[in-house]
Amino acid sequence: MSYLDAKLVYAGIRNLWLPIVYFMTSVIQNLYMTVQLIFMIIVVLEIGNKVIETRKYLKSRPEDIVRHKKSFSIVYEGMENFGELYGYQFLTMTCVFIISFLALLMFLIEVVKPLGMLTSPEHIEAVIVMGIVVTLSSFGPCALAFACDMVATEADKLMAACYAAQEKFNFNSREYQELQSLGSILGSGVLKFTAAKFVEIKRSTILSIMAAATTYFIAIVQFY
Repeated sequence: MSYLDAKLVYAGIRNLWLPIVYFMTSVIQNLYMTVQLIFMIIVVLEIGNKVIETRKYLKSRPEDIVRHKKSFSIVYEGMENFGELYGYQFLTMTCVFIISFLALLMFLIEVVKPLGMLTSPEHIEAVIVMGIVVTLSSFGPCALAFACDMVATEADKLMAACYAAQEKFNFNSREYQELQSLGSILGSGVLKFTAAKFVEIKRSTILSIMAAATTYFIAIVQFY
């Protein structure tokens, strides 16, 4: 084998190796993000189950104040720890979704504005692929936001159950005072999921981010 042949073989292996490495890296990255998302949703649902369990026990045994406070502490710590551990992951997933969404809009402007329509099969295929990417990237933050919002709704029901339990005791009783204190804490909105204390994780947050991104995009197009 001549030197030129060896060089060509090496170039072929190198050109084949780089796509393989890129593909494997992408697969590992997507697998990691999927597993992490599933774990995050499981954690949120477990906290939600604890909220439901606390609410049911509060209705059946309103006099067990120690048990109620302990359950509330577990739920509160779970929400706080979730925001500290997974808040930045949620922000990262949301940023990926917004960037993909803006990239699709910008591509449509670049292609449609000169021609007035999508005429090339390559352009149509690119729009379909980018649309799939946007859809997949939106699944993570949307699913997590819906799960957190569901738990927050259950927390509101817990507050209503706490106020309902107060009616079973005398105003001067220790149980009434403790339940009133717990109801005040619940009413202050402490039971909520936050992304590292930057934003609250809920459905309206996703819609607000999309609205802000769309408004920013429209402002750019006006000067484009």
